[in-house]
Amino acid sequence: MLQTDEHTDPLGVVAAHGRLLQHHHWLNDRANAAVVNPDDPAKAKSPLKLAPTAAGTLTAPKKQSERTLALLVNQRMRSQLLAVPEGGESPYYERPLDNEDRRRIESASGQLAHEFMGMAPRQARVGCSPPAVMGPGFRLCLQFRLGLRLSTNKAGGRTCAGCGRPGDPHGHHSIGCHGTSARLLRHNAPLQVLMAMAKNAGHQTMVPGRGQCKGQHYATLNDPPEGMAKTWTPDALVLDCPQPGRTAVCDITVWHANQPSNRVDGPRRAVPLETANHAEKGKRDHVAAFVAALDAQGTPADPAEVFFPLAVETYGAPSETTLRMFKWLIDMWKEAKQATPSQVAYYRHQWKFRFSVAVQRHNAQMLMDGAAAADDAE
Repeated sequence: MLQTDEHTDPLGVVAAHGRLLQHHHWLNDRANAAVVNPDDPAKAKSPLKLAPTAAGTLTAPKKQSERTLALLVNQRMRSQLLAVPEGGESPYYERPLDNEDRRRIESASGQLAHEFMGMAPRQARVGCSPPAVMGPGFRLCLQFRLGLRLSTNKAGGRTCAGCGRPGDPHGHHSIGCHGTSARLLRHNAPLQVLMAMAKNAGHQTMVPGRGQCKGQHYATLNDPPEGMAKTWTPDALVLDCPQPGRTAVCDITVWHANQPSNRVDGPRRAVPLETANHAEKGKRDHVAAFVAALDAQGTPADPAEVFFPLAVETYGAPSETTLRMFKWLIDMWKEAKQATPSQVAYYRHQWKFRFSVAVQRHNAQMLMDGAAAADDAE
């Protein structure tokens, strides 16, 4: 237990504050403007003001608690960790991160990306056993997120039995290989979570080509533009969404932030959700072109439909549109059930956990399949 003249400091806040005061330049956002906001350093946030003494900070009207101190340090550590050092050398780390590391850290720290590592919802409240990532797969998921060599380490430098291409010891090939059935399961899993949330909120959902929603949903193009298929079918429909009388047309994709097409020469700053938003834009552009072709041939799409391009990065971070839909479905459930704030908080935790696990449990399977494929190829 640390003590000062007037205060007892069981959590070490006073001591931590004292050490931070000795390195206040490191915490100064203005001094680190090029790191904090490289696009517009003039708009970097002002630093949090620290009192002359730890006691002054703890007794100030807006006192620095252990949480605010932790957030402040985390912000500085993160900005300097992801910075692109000049001359290829970092003044803070022995080895500067490469582009792949920066993309991995940025993606893995996105919203909903880490929920699978937290505490599972209590079965007594959920009413059923929550999904989980089993032990061996959980270990591989953590190694994958941390950029470590996988403990299996059997696909490195060997040929994947699923597709015949070289594997890699960090799992980048396995996580995107088209030769495993888990890829399709991972594609469907986060969408199934969103559709379950929509049903809980009182919305009817449909899957084109199944049940009551037979057929391919859109008409066939008689003379499609070059490079466009004659047909396109969305993954799911949500009725009366986002307003009564409208229909949400949902199509989801899962992209790997460190797929080979993302690799560029020279150091480059990681952009949050760059991969997910790029995938989302690609879907939006494709569907817009397809619907325009339908209009041109006289078979227009239903004007009451609203297209929702949903994208998730393999590290678990959803695109902006996907996250907005997730939050909107929480609000719709709250309104439909007249839920209390505590009920909403627990419900949100349950589905954040389920969404995160939906992606990572299939990542785990793909990483394990990659190792098994290498064994089979020997």
